[in-house]
Amino acid sequence: MRSMLAILAFVLPLSAAAQTVVQPPATNTSPVPIYTVSNYYPSMMVTVAGGQVMPVGNLRLSPLVISRPITIDNLAVYLGTAASGGSARLHLWSASSGGRPTGTSINCTISTGTVGFKSCNLSSAVSITTRGVYWVGIEVDSAAGGTAAFQTYAGTINTPTYIYGFASTLSIGSSSQGKVGLSWNHPYANTPDITGATLVEYGSSSDALIYYHVSSIP
Repeated sequence: MRSMLAILAFVLPLSAAAQTVVQPPATNTSPVPIYTVSNYYPSMMVTVAGGQVMPVGNLRLSPLVISRPITIDNLAVYLGTAASGGSARLHLWSASSGGRPTGTSINCTISTGTVGFKSCNLSSAVSITTRGVYWVGIEVDSAAGGTAAFQTYAGTINTPTYIYGFASTLSIGSSSQGKVGLSWNHPYANTPDITGATLVEYGSSSDALIYYHVSSIP
């Protein structure tokens, strides 16, 4: 009997300790990205592909997962082919409870006149206090549309829909129809509220890969 009690006295504390270790903390966060102040991060973990031109009057959106509180002050893209006199607008949105973009974006504009890494400061720095899904987007004016080519990612991947899900099952099981993002037809000249807009899933082409800059970490 004494041996059995001794065994129980030894085992129970270990069991309790093991349970404590495996319990997620109240503020559990994803291990990645590992944020560092002043670093740029790609909006998604994807394979970088060649240049992609963007259509005029069509805003392309892709999901962004933020793993813990940060402040974003700048967005960027890589431009492989220039378009003289053109510009592109980069956007950042919050998401609704259903995971889709909502509200009016915080945005900034880059020139497409020269090639290279192009960044712009957001109209106001965005302090993200709640981890989860956010959205980035890009649209081009008439001078850049069909000419300016941005670094992109493969148009057959399913990384975005791993984050926000499929609205239909048509592309499941197809090697050529991964959904890479959402698109929204609207004029470049304004930035209306995206809440309730008709957003279309697409996968035949790809989005420009957008980077975000971490300016501070609480």
